[in-house]
Amino acid sequence: MTVQDIRSFNRFYTNVIGALDYGRHLYAPYTLTESRVLYELAHSPHTDAADLRGELSLDSGYLSRILSKFEQDGLIERAPSERDPRRRRITLTERGRETAAVLDERSRESVGALLATVPAGDRPRLAEAMHTVRTLLSSHRLRPAPDARRHREDVVLREPVPGDLGWIVQRNAALYAAEYGWNTDYEGLVARIVADFAEDHDPHLERAWIAELAGRPVG
Repeated sequence: MTVQDIRSFNRFYTNVIGALDYGRHLYAPYTLTESRVLYELAHSPHTDAADLRGELSLDSGYLSRILSKFEQDGLIERAPSERDPRRRRITLTERGRETAAVLDERSRESVGALLATVPAGDRPRLAEAMHTVRTLLSSHRLRPAPDARRHREDVVLREPVPGDLGWIVQRNAALYAAEYGWNTDYEGLVARIVADFAEDHDPHLERAWIAELAGRPVG
């Protein structure tokens, strides 16, 4: 199998399920990603932005825009998390639950219509093939390569180098935008604090460290 084989299959499958025009496909005003976020919220009642980012592997800024849209549409409510006050718990409103239910019903109907085009005798073979794809790809994603093992001892704490302070500002702003909905005014505040630290701090009393994993800053 080659990369081209997988790309060809991806193009075929996204066309089959209507992923490129998902909203129109289900007669809904939401994209595939937005509908997936709604699905997760409907099936995980105690969820915060960090949970969603991890579950869906979404960029924090992109997720923040989706959640802001949902809030404007009256689909979600945000409140302090009971587990961690620094986080924001996200729950669906009554309207949000109704919207998620409608999308789920339409998705089921769409898949049912697709399955109806497959002869009954071929459906077990289709199910087995799908199970095989999921098993093979999942096992390889979960099994790290020998040269990419992630152990605690691989994490390095080091002094900041040029570019790291800007990274701190960017990641902090993205995190608080996703979890609290804060805007660029907060980012400007953090930028000023970091700039003050860079220009004038007592190295005996004030320090900053970067956690690095596999050559990349992670905290």
